[in-house]
Amino acid sequence: MIFKIGEEGSRARQGLQTREADSRALIENLSAGVMVFRPNHTLSSINSAARRFFGWSPGGANTALAEPTGPGWQMLREDGQPMRRHDMPFERVLATGQPVKSVVVGVPVGNGDEVHWALFNAYPENNAQGGLRHVVLTFIDITSLKTAQAEQKALQAQLSQSQKMEALGTLAGGVAHDFNNILAAILGNAELARQDLSPDAPARESLHEISTAARRGRELVRQILAFSRQQEQQRV
Repeated sequence: MIFKIGEEGSRARQGLQTREADSRALIENLSAGVMVFRPNHTLSSINSAARRFFGWSPGGANTALAEPTGPGWQMLREDGQPMRRHDMPFERVLATGQPVKSVVVGVPVGNGDEVHWALFNAYPENNAQGGLRHVVLTFIDITSLKTAQAEQKALQAQLSQSQKMEALGTLAGGVAHDFNNILAAILGNAELARQDLSPDAPARESLHEISTAARRGRELVRQILAFSRQQEQQRV
């Protein structure tokens, strides 16, 4: 009877070890990052996806959670500013004992020139007595999504600027047409006034200057119309 109980206990231990091994293998091969911390900030386990995200070697990782000011654990908010320590998912779970969901965090890697972005979740793992045993962090890499969003934002800014320039060109074209009509009236009346004067009249010089200035204004109008794409430019 004692032998039978011992045999059953051995099978139970083997079954438990097998399930634990299967769980570790499953976590290790997840595409999402998984990190398990003890309440004293030491790292209990980490999978390959998390190592890759933080730029750690496959063979190991830091065994303790460094201060937030350290280069390995500096975290950024969505706006790119440093995240305060009490806002970090790990610290929030420690402080409240409640899960934290869907927090976008940026992590500088390498020399800090590159930033990896992830969507973090954190939750407490309690022991049988209800005390905090571990804090589990899980996250998915959204760096490519953030990059695409930044590129889309830049394209939208370029489109907005292009639309502003198009509107400015339309406005400039309308103003230029009106100004051209005014210059035509000035030139026409200057010519009529010149015909009414004798050849040696002193006012002829003034009328000549008026006509010259009006023709310069017409050249400016031509350039404005070319800018507004209402008149083709000619290469000279």
